[in-house]
Amino acid sequence: MVDLFRSYFEVVHADTPQLRREAYRLRYQVLAVEHHYLRPEDYPDGEERDPYDTHSAHCLLIHRKTGATAGTVRVVLPRPDMEGGGLPITRHCADPILRNPVRFPPLSCGEISRFSISKEFRRRATDGLIPDAIDGRSGADPRPNEIRRLVPYMTLGLMQGLMGIALAHGLTVAVAIMEKQFLRLLARFGIRFHEIGPEIPLFGWRQPCYRGRVDLLEDLRAERPDVWELVTDDGAYWQAWEHQDQQLRQGAG
Repeated sequence: MVDLFRSYFEVVHADTPQLRREAYRLRYQVLAVEHHYLRPEDYPDGEERDPYDTHSAHCLLIHRKTGATAGTVRVVLPRPDMEGGGLPITRHCADPILRNPVRFPPLSCGEISRFSISKEFRRRATDGLIPDAIDGRSGADPRPNEIRRLVPYMTLGLMQGLMGIALAHGLTVAVAIMEKQFLRLLARFGIRFHEIGPEIPLFGWRQPCYRGRVDLLEDLRAERPDVWELVTDDGAYWQAWEHQDQQLRQGAG
């Protein structure tokens, strides 16, 4: 699974203004144009952004052959100096569990947000405008069912990007507000979140949820080692976390 993913896609951390604008443009395409969650006229520059972007880390999923941006996701980073730790979930979900500092450490709890995969990318691939997207045969136009089989790799690739952000910023817990259908999709791949209260109205109805990084990855490794390898970048992130933990233990001793 790792080799197949790497042959088609690359995860890029959007750490420059130019790359972040790529993320904003794709978010506009997905949220305003494709799904109509937002009004296109509110974004005359074709870029969707909000105040949380000032303290977020972003990544992009890039199709290697064409350089097209297929997906993006961000993590809103904790800001203990702001109300609710600076996380959007605290504005929409009133469950008291979110105020538990043991379960949700204020310095290491981030929020998964703006998870977006482009329908336009899939359409272009199906129409043959992105050749060799699936099978690598020169001049071959991918078939629609092949594009559908590629979609899970896009989702898991963005999950790999989230793990990279978690490593870079020392995050141990993730919260999110996701569609239940999307949560079921992730669960089929062994990626499971715990629900926080009932669904809430946000871009339709969505489920607040959370999961600790260690528990998620340990369960994933037992259930779907192939997916674990992909989202941890063939185990590289897991090894880096173990090294970090060892240094912390030595420092404490």
